[in-house]
Amino acid sequence: MTAHHETHQPTITLIANPYSVHVLRWLQLYEKAGITVRIESPERKQDGAPEGVTIEHLAPGWIPGPSFLRYRRAGKAARQRTRQPGEILHAHCTSGSGYTALLSGHPYIVTTYGSEVFGARERGRLYHWMIKRVLRHASLITATTPMMVRTLVEEFSIPEERIRMFSLGYDSALFSPVEDKQRRELRRRLDLPSTERVWVINRRTLSLYRTVEVVSGFLEFCRDHADGQLVVLSGDDDPVYSQQLREVIAASHHKSRVHLVREFLPAEGVAEWLRAADFAISVPRTDQLSTSILEAMACGAVPILSDLEAYQPLHHCEAIHHVTDGSTEGFARMFDETWSTSTKQLQRDRLQCADFVTSRFCETSVLDHIRELYGLCREDAAETREAA
Repeated sequence: MTAHHETHQPTITLIANPYSVHVLRWLQLYEKAGITVRIESPERKQDGAPEGVTIEHLAPGWIPGPSFLRYRRAGKAARQRTRQPGEILHAHCTSGSGYTALLSGHPYIVTTYGSEVFGARERGRLYHWMIKRVLRHASLITATTPMMVRTLVEEFSIPEERIRMFSLGYDSALFSPVEDKQRRELRRRLDLPSTERVWVINRRTLSLYRTVEVVSGFLEFCRDHADGQLVVLSGDDDPVYSQQLREVIAASHHKSRVHLVREFLPAEGVAEWLRAADFAISVPRTDQLSTSILEAMACGAVPILSDLEAYQPLHHCEAIHHVTDGSTEGFARMFDETWSTSTKQLQRDRLQCADFVTSRFCETSVLDHIRELYGLCREDAAETREAA
């Protein structure tokens, strides 16, 4: 590392789970922005770590995790590290990595996620107290929606000047639509009928995302409709909740029409299912503007969304469907309504979604936001890359 490098970019250390899809997205953006980072992780070492980045595991493998004990032990190890002058710590979530960063005793930035902040009170007083403490001690906080900013200010008393709001956009090189011929071939390879409506749930199988209610609604829809397929990409799921989901599917006469993808897919695999789908379902109780929705739109899958304030930036896209009734019956009606969309209208809607997200969520502005977060300008980052 040259003196020129040290002058322009301080050491940036992520306190993060390097195996998380969210962190992988940040790593892609760092590379495109010309920013060099390293990772200190509270998580156990496992296969599938990202290449080209230094990763140091802070807690011994024998400690069960994720757990309070693991994050506490990692925080103690982080505190004992010798830090470079001006080194920046950035915790890539509030609850686990954020707690580790807090215990490090070093100034840190924290990135928030809706599932841990919006529902903090419901998860108990101790959890809410911990989230509050992590947020209040952060030097800067990143958020992706006005709703998150308002929650941070009103519920956690965070000064607005310490919050940086921007969307992470999506990887346009990977998530894009395909021509009809390629789409038919893709469906054949994925064992999906070429002419039936296909819905995909590309959110984790968790109670937060109402996966059981959605699947139950689909199975109810199947009683009166002879065609239509539902794909569930389980992702990093809750094992107990997933077992409940499998039992619901197994008990139905229409179980063959639900494709449960249990393995954790790389981004390329997710993109294939989204390109093959007609609709992508994201109906959580709370959320920020998730990258997964932008990825679906970019692939030409029309979103079916909860009526959340966080999704307001997408309201200008008329093709999107909104759900206000989160019950099994409500989802059954949603499947019926979207199934009834004519092929011509669906083609127009798919194209509109892809055009909308391409024009409004390009990566250029995202990279500038990330550089500004660390006090870098475009030239600094470029020179850092050349010197590295």
